[in-house]
Amino acid sequence: MISRGFTLLEMLAALAVFAVIAAVLSTMTLGAGEGFADLKTSRDSYARTFALGRQMRMDISALSFTANRNVETLILEHGYGMDERDALWLLVREPDHPDLSLIHYWLDESGDVPLVVREVLPALADDGSPPLRWEIVTAKSFSLEAMDDQGTWRREWTSGESGLIPRALRLVWVGDAGKREQIFPLFIETVNAS
Repeated sequence: MISRGFTLLEMLAALAVFAVIAAVLSTMTLGAGEGFADLKTSRDSYARTFALGRQMRMDISALSFTANRNVETLILEHGYGMDERDALWLLVREPDHPDLSLIHYWLDESGDVPLVVREVLPALADDGSPPLRWEIVTAKSFSLEAMDDQGTWRREWTSGESGLIPRALRLVWVGDAGKREQIFPLFIETVNAS
C-alpha cells in the first residue's frame, strides 16, 4: 500500500481547527497582557515611592553641621492648607561633592500633578546658578516632623536658633501607592566651614 499524503480537504480542516484554537487562546491571553501592564505600572509607582525614602536617607546620613551661623544645618517649615505642604532644608556633604550642599525637599503643585521635588544648591557660594532639580514622586501631601530631646514631635524646626539638631525626622506622604511613613534617626558630622 502506497502512502499518498493528506488531501486538500484534510489540510483545510486542520487549518480551520488550528485557527479556532488560536482565536480562543489569543482572547484568553489578551487579559493577561493587560494585567502585566497594570502590574508594571504598580511596580514603577512602588519603586518611585521607595526612591524618596532612599534618597532622603542618603541625604540625612550626609547631614553636616558647620560653625558658620549664617548657614543653617536643618530647617523644617510647616505649610498650611487643605493638604500637608511641608518643606525641608538640609546642609549636607554629599560623597561625590567636596563642598557643602543645601538640599531642599518640597511639594511642587505648579504642574498638572503635584510632585515631591529635591533641589540641590551650593551652600557657601552665591553664584546665582539654578538648583539641580529632581522630581521624585507624585504626592497629594508631604509632611515632616522633627523629634526634640524630650521625644516630642514638632512641626517646625530651625537648627540655628538653638544649635540643636533633632533626634529624628518623620516623613509622611500620600501618593499613588497610598500613605507612607518613614522615620529617620539623625547622626551629625561636625565640619569647619567659613
